[in-house]
Amino acid sequence: RRKLVKKTPSAEICPAEGYYNGLLFKAFIGIVECAIVLPEVTGYPKDLLEVIASVNLRKALQLEDGCEVTVSVNV
Repeated sequence: RRKLVKKTPSAEICPAEGYYNGLLFKAFIGIVECAIVLPEVTGYPKDLLEVIASVNLRKALQLEDGCEVTVSVNV
């Protein structure tokens, strides 16, 4: 699935010195707009997905540790 995501339009993250580059993809969890961040770090776990949003996702979606969500990316 990660390979499919990499085929979608993305923005490159060019951080300040000392931080890592990455790719940013627009996504949704339900109706909540968010983004997936794929850090370009050697050895970064392939089964780890970083999700960021302008709202606290745990509060907005009433999530607790261990909750599963579906993240949608328009491929």
